[in-house]
Order: sequence, then C-alpha cells, then structure tokens
Amino acid sequence: MAISFKNMQLIIDGQDPTEEHLKFINNSKTKRNRFDDISYNFKTEYNEGLKYLWLYVEYENAKIHNDKVYNEDKQCDEPNPRNPYQIEFKHQFFCIYFLSTKVLYLSNIQKKNHLIKYLSDILQKKVEIKNYYKNMDEFSKGISCLKSISFITKDTLFRKKNGIFDAVDNIYGLDYANQIKISVDYGRLSLAGIASHFIKKIKNQEKNLQIQNIVVCGYDDNEVEKTLDVKNYIEAININVEADEGTGLYDEIDVKYEIINKLKENRYV
Repeated sequence: MAISFKNMQLIIDGQDPTEEHLKFINNSKTKRNRFDDISYNFKTEYNEGLKYLWLYVEYENAKIHNDKVYNEDKQCDEPNPRNPYQIEFKHQFFCIYFLSTKVLYLSNIQKKNHLIKYLSDILQKKVEIKNYYKNMDEFSKGISCLKSISFITKDTLFRKKNGIFDAVDNIYGLDYANQIKISVDYGRLSLAGIASHFIKKIKNQEKNLQIQNIVVCGYDDNEVEKTLDVKNYIEAININVEADEGTGLYDEIDVKYEIINKLKENRYV
C-alpha cells in the first residue's frame, strides 16, 4: 500500500530550524500529548550522520470507549476488557526533516496543526508549517508584497563587464568565482499590479540559465507569508509499504527506510 509524503516548509521563530532545534526536540521528555480529545504518542530520532529528525506518531480518540465488545467465536457480547483510561492506538503518521535541504516531509497534512502544537509546546517558540507553491504563475497570483528573494547566478561567457563577478573578484583579489549566491531582503515591497510581470522576468532568467535555486518570499493581502522554492517543490513522494495484517498499521522502521531511500534515489537529499 502506498504512503504519500508532501514536502512542507518548517519555520521556527521566522527562521529555518537549526541543528540545535532538532536535537532539542529529540531530547525532549515530552512524548505524549492530547489535543482535541485525541491522544498522541510521539517517537523521535535525530540522525547525526544524515542530519535529519524523524518523527513517528501514533494517535487515537481518547474518549471513544465501548463497554461491550463482540466475541466472534462465541457470537455474543461481553464486557470490554480494556478500561476507559487505556488507549489502543489505531492510527499513525510520519514526518522527517532534513537539515541539508530544509524540507519537511509529512505523510498526513491534516495533522499539520497538531504537529505545530506539539513542536511549539516543546520549543516554546512560534512554529509554522507552510506549503510550497507548485509554480511561479500560481505564486504570483497569491502575493501582493515582496519580502525577499535568493538565487544562484553562474559565470558565463556572456556576462557583462564590470558586473557582479568582477566586483567580487576585485574586492578579494581572487580568480573568477564560478557562481555566486545572492540574497536580497526587501522588507515589504509592494508588487501591486506588477507581481505577474516580476515573476515572469524571474522565470525567463531561469529559463535562460542566468539564475537557479530560486527562493522567493512574499505576503498576500491577509499578511500571510508565502514561499516559492523552485528547486524543492515536489508533487508528492510515494512509497510502498505493507501494513500489518493484524493491526493495519505500518512498521515505522520500514517506512523510514523506504522514504529515505526514495529521497536519495531522486536526489532530494
């Protein structure tokens, strides 16, 4: 059976998570939480080698309890041997965050808010999990102000003299750089009426191989921050794992193994 992971953007206090954040989450003794009558059991693992945080979550509605159960062998009702305070976890979801790519992969986006609450409680910081936009056209329709833009520009035979590469070379007295990463912070620059033109210009520069690894951040009319990451956008990462016939649940080790291998196979990590 297939499990589908969506890639998301994890933000802590307005910034990308650091290794210290991931280790703090992993070392937290808070592994059980209850939100909206749903009891959650969190299991975390931080991998020092690949620099990722793995979260495996089991959950169930803590209020659901029937005093009787049906015995199929005897074909009759009998008292439920499970007490109301005992919870049998029948649902699960998975997520993994890679420090190198700054991407969170989540198997159930409907649990995004519960994950935010759990991480916020542990870190005592503002935690956000946002969707990546699919393409530039879609993104341009959703923003009214520009916050920042970053990209990599490579040296070419057609570069202009006295351009940025010459400026960098002259400053440090070194040979020509092969590529330069540029990050520009605009604060809150209005794009009223020109957002589509601005994005189209970026798209043309990418198409002509002038720039790559583009990340654009902006705000919509409701002051919600939105991010376009051209390199990291993925429709979904699907893996095939067999569920246990008795419980209907997936083995977390199998899921972790498959998602990491799939990401490596597609060179996303």
